[in-house]
Amino acid sequence: MELIVRTGTDQGMRQLGKVARIYEVGTRRLMAELENPRLVWLRRSGLVLTGIERHQNEHKQLVGCSQTWACKFAPPYDVCEMRIAERLVKGIKVASRYVREKGWEGHVVLNQEYVPELGRHAAVASYISGSTAYRRCLLDADLQWMSEDRFSLGGLHRVLAHGREPEVAYDGSWLCFFNPPRHQGDR
Repeated sequence: MELIVRTGTDQGMRQLGKVARIYEVGTRRLMAELENPRLVWLRRSGLVLTGIERHQNEHKQLVGCSQTWACKFAPPYDVCEMRIAERLVKGIKVASRYVREKGWEGHVVLNQEYVPELGRHAAVASYISGSTAYRRCLLDADLQWMSEDRFSLGGLHRVLAHGREPEVAYDGSWLCFFNPPRHQGDR
């Protein structure tokens, strides 16, 4: 199966919004669809989305039901390193030509955590580098879109107070893409 998350209309019938769709690999045959999907968990091996799935009942009425999808990344994406590049820095969009060039190697995890600065629980995406214990975070993180080999997370990037500058939470966005392992014959 192939998971695509994008802005579109659910089953082509309603208002524009974010939808997650599962297709048969190599086809455009739609297997399932979630309206307003939210990312609730992310690891190297996969992710969990929740949202509303609609189907027709025996009276041909459209019924919306809460649904959760546990998705595993297909090989080689389940084991290869990710590259993460900031799409927004201090709330300002980075030119797309620089986004792919300036990626960090590591991986991203997303958990639901209590965030004292927000005074509540929130989805927190953390970038973790294997070589250092360096951690970068997006608060209130969510999946903006997903294609076959990359996805984008959005949220709030917190910058601590420094000198006379107060603490600020900027609009933040990361492009996450897979860095497949090279075969010995590849250069």
